[in-house]
This record gives sequence, C-alpha cells and structure tokens, in this order.
Amino acid sequence: MSTSGEDRSTDTMDLDVEAVWPTALIHCEKEDDEMRALTDQLAIASVGLGVKLADMLRNVELAFLPHPNYVASQPALNWTDRGALMDWLAWVHADMKLSAETLFCTVNMVDRFLSQRQVGRRKLRHLGVTCLSLASKTEEIMEPSSFKFAEYEGDCCPEDLERYQKYVKKTLGSEIRYPDPTRLLRQMCEGDEDAKAVGEFLMVISTVEHRLLRAPPSLVAAAAVWTAHVVLGKEERMPDLTHEYSWYTKAHMIATAEIMVDYVRRPIRHGAIWEKYATKKYRKASTIVRNWALAAWPEGTQVSLEDHRRG
Repeated sequence: MSTSGEDRSTDTMDLDVEAVWPTALIHCEKEDDEMRALTDQLAIASVGLGVKLADMLRNVELAFLPHPNYVASQPALNWTDRGALMDWLAWVHADMKLSAETLFCTVNMVDRFLSQRQVGRRKLRHLGVTCLSLASKTEEIMEPSSFKFAEYEGDCCPEDLERYQKYVKKTLGSEIRYPDPTRLLRQMCEGDEDAKAVGEFLMVISTVEHRLLRAPPSLVAAAAVWTAHVVLGKEERMPDLTHEYSWYTKAHMIATAEIMVDYVRRPIRHGAIWEKYATKKYRKASTIVRNWALAAWPEGTQVSLEDHRRG
C-alpha cells in the first residue's frame, strides 16, 4: 500500500472513534500464498488436540492475535512503517534494559491497537512508546518513570503519555498482558545457552516481520527453537522437546520456520535487532543464523526446510 503524499489518516489518538476492525477489514485484499500456508499449518496443529487444550488455544492465545492485514484499514501506513516502528521500539527497549517479555507485550499491544484504530504516521511513535510504558507496568519489577519514556519521543510529554495510556487501555480493555513466547522458549532451551540465544533471535523476528502476525505465541516459540536446533546441528533433540513442551510437530512448525529463515536471508533491515544479537552476550546469534541461511539457500533460490524433516 502506498504511503506517498500527505498523511491522509484521521489522527485518532486523541479521539473516541468507532472501531475499524473487523468491519473495515472484511474487504481486505486476497492474502498471499505464504499467509495462507501459515493458516493451513495452524489448522493442522489443532487436529488431534484434546477439547480442553484446543479451547485454551482459541480462548487465550488466538484471542490476542491482531488482524494479519490491518494496514488495509490504515490509509497512511504500510508494513514498512510498522517495521521501522518496531525496530525503533527494539532499540528503545534495549537501551532501557527492559525484559524480553516487555518487548513482546509492547508489540502485541501496538498491533492490536492498529487493528482497531486508525493512527497517523506522525503519532506512530507516540503509540509505540505508550504501549512500551504500559507493558513495563505489567512485566517489569522496577517500572521506569513516564519522564524516562517521554525522553525517547521528543514530541511527547509525561502528561501526553498518561493521556495516551488511558486511550490505549480503553481500546484494548483489560487485555494488556498476553501469553508471550519467551517463557516457553526458555523451558525448551533450558541448559542450552546456544540454542536459547539463536532461538530468541529467531523469535524476535516475529516482532518486525508482518508475515508472522498470524502465528500464536506458542507456535512462534516452537518454530524458533526447532529452527535453532537445525541451525546448530542439534535437530535430533527436538522430538522429545516438542512432545514435552509444545503441541506442534515439525509439519506444524515448518511454514513459520521458513518465514523466519527467509527474513534472515534477505538484505538486512531493522538494524536494532541484528546488532543486539550479533554481540557476544547473545553468542553472535544473528551472524550465525544469517551465514547458515545464505550458505544453504543462495540468493535466487527458495527457502525450503523439507530436507530437515525426519520421520
């Protein structure tokens, strides 16, 4: 969607307007093949699950998913704008030394808000820092002050931030905290710091790659951990891990994993996450994964993880 010219969307951060989702998104354009493939994988994953577990996935995880094509209702925004915002938020998040849970909660709130309200490009960072401050209230032991958050967005004072917080909470209701994927990843990678670092990098890709908006947190975590083990040559450990900690088989995870790998192989965007995970603290995970992906699938070829499936 083109965003050339002036900002054409109504600035609704200060207004109590009608929701734009789902009614305005019923007429979205046909989804691309990758998004349809991911939908199929989610449907397959629900087959064979007990009624209680299937209900939990629908009522908890799936209830927190944003609309996967909400930019269709945002006249002034496109996916590039979203990616730039999320990359900036990742930088602010790292600079403030906040928890991983806070980042995922922030991204989820931003996406769900944009699924329901139109926001002009000029107010996009206002929305981002507002959601970051709200997420810190639920995820951080020591919550930074409103002044601290406002410093990162020069056109926003603490009073504005508090007003925006009320509006975001009014839009999202009580659903602020959500079942983020970090806890599951830590369980699945317990005792393996290499897999944890690589898996976390792959999982963070879901914050900037809009093609993964359909994937619930548990699928993002499982696919990231499985791909990390493939990258590190430890795939033989995965059957036990997936059986114990998640409800997905390789067949369920492969579409999500391929989007992650395809993102890694493309020209580098979103420098904040790449730089963070290229450090020794994170075992140079971004560099390791990119080198592996480019060696396996040179430019001009299509990513396929089918060869890594066993049984």
